[in-house]
Amino acid sequence: INMADYGMMNGEKVLDQAEKLINK
Repeated sequence: INMADYGMMNGEKVLDQAEKLINK
């Protein structure tokens, strides 16, 4: 796995979590 791909996947997870927190 490419570090850039890993960073993008991680970034998406972080964004998903942030949206869940915002939408509480």
